[in-house]
Amino acid sequence: MLSKTAMEILELLNRDDEDEWGYDRELVHEKRRWMLGTKHIPERVVNELIFLCCVSKDSFDKETGFERWAINGTGRDMLVNPRETTKQIKNLLYGGKREIK
Repeated sequence: MLSKTAMEILELLNRDDEDEWGYDRELVHEKRRWMLGTKHIPERVVNELIFLCCVSKDSFDKETGFERWAINGTGRDMLVNPRETTKQIKNLLYGGKREIK
């Protein structure tokens, strides 16, 4: 299962509106820095989201070097039923050969 911080990031990515500074629902990656609006997001949290297929790269700007990442269907499923979604992802990753706890 995802950490509490990763789940909070998914909730922010899943909102329907901009935040108070006008930023929309995306993670922005530049060099080694991950941002969600004006918040710095630790790389380990982003790696968690990527490993469990909860976010996808949405675009890349060659001029600025920014990658933009957004929540996907798996991320939305994780918000609704985290235990079952994690089990399904692990089954896909490990081919159903490993016992899921």
